[in-house]
Amino acid sequence: MTLSRKDIKKLWTASGNQCAFPDCDQQLIDFDRNSVIGEMCHIHAQKPGGSRYDADMGTDERESYSNRILLCRNHHKLVDDSPDEFPAKVLERWKQEHEEQPPQVPKLPPELLNDLAHEFNPSNLLVHVGEGDIECLRDVLDWEPHEEFPEEMDNGDHAILVTFDDLKMLHSHLSALYRPVNGIPAYKHNQEWTEYEIIQVTFTITQITQLAIQYFQVEGNRRKRNFDNNIQ
Repeated sequence: MTLSRKDIKKLWTASGNQCAFPDCDQQLIDFDRNSVIGEMCHIHAQKPGGSRYDADMGTDERESYSNRILLCRNHHKLVDDSPDEFPAKVLERWKQEHEEQPPQVPKLPPELLNDLAHEFNPSNLLVHVGEGDIECLRDVLDWEPHEEFPEEMDNGDHAILVTFDDLKMLHSHLSALYRPVNGIPAYKHNQEWTEYEIIQVTFTITQITQLAIQYFQVEGNRRKRNFDNNIQ
């Protein structure tokens, strides 16, 4: 899920073109130069390990309007670098107080709206993989998907979410398995893994990559169509 064009307009218009950090007078958009200076920040981080990440939040809630606040770049970095000093409740209060002020932002030009919609393309990629394939990745690579859904499909596959960072990590692990050590692929030095498991791992990573790229393209196009429709 990503913010609709309607929510993006609402978020930026309600900001009054000012950073929500108290007493910050930084304008978020330079209309003379058509330059976007502000950033749509997550109150609760999008990914585990991020600032103020809440594991109990669902993906839709994490990517919703209510979990976004507009800050200038400097204060975005400050609040994320110091999450204990700036917990979620503080950011939520800033946002509420800030949005209660009368909006004074001119109408956003279409080209700026396109810049603000940089989240067209999904960062979480949905793919379907067999449970045995996922277990093989766990056993051989000690890898866990970004998120896994327990419901089994009719063909026995399970839905998982991966990110491009996940794909990079998987391919890095795969390269390490085949890297020559004394002229022999590294995986052959580990007696815990069978040849079949290595083949299964290789096939699964290839499958996940292909499916993730397909999802990225299809979902990205769908979001762009919805984005244009929602502005009507």
